[in-house]
Order: sequence, then structure tokens, then C-alpha cells
Amino acid sequence: MNEPGCIDYDFHVDAQDDCTFVFYENWTSQADLDAHMDMPHLVPLQGQTDRLLAEPISIRHLRMIRSHKAA
Repeated sequence: MNEPGCIDYDFHVDAQDDCTFVFYENWTSQADLDAHMDMPHLVPLQGQTDRLLAEPISIRHLRMIRSHKAA
């Protein structure tokens, strides 16, 4: 993803439910993530989630305790 502060971005689908998706993103800072969420292309979607999705969006903020990447 070519957005300031985006380290990486992975898109997953649940192995048991093809209608459940997970976006796993790493950002350099909360400010960069906030700026991403305010991007013009996301604003229309945010206003229609009740109509488009079966369940509300659930966002979990995680803290990495160990990286799998080689040093």
C-alpha cells in the first residue's frame, strides 16, 4: 500500500466463512492510521456500513511482542 505510514497490509478471508474478512495492517503511528481512516475514498463506506455489512466493523488494536522477520 502506498500510503504514508503503512508498513504492510494483508487481506484475509475466514477459512470457515467466506463472508468474514480480516484486514491486518501495520502502521508506524496512530496518527498515520487516523489519517488513513479519514481518506476521501473511505468516508462514503463508513457512512453505509449498517446497510452493507451484516455486523458492525470490529477494530482491534494489537501490540506486536515478537517479529517473525529476520533481523
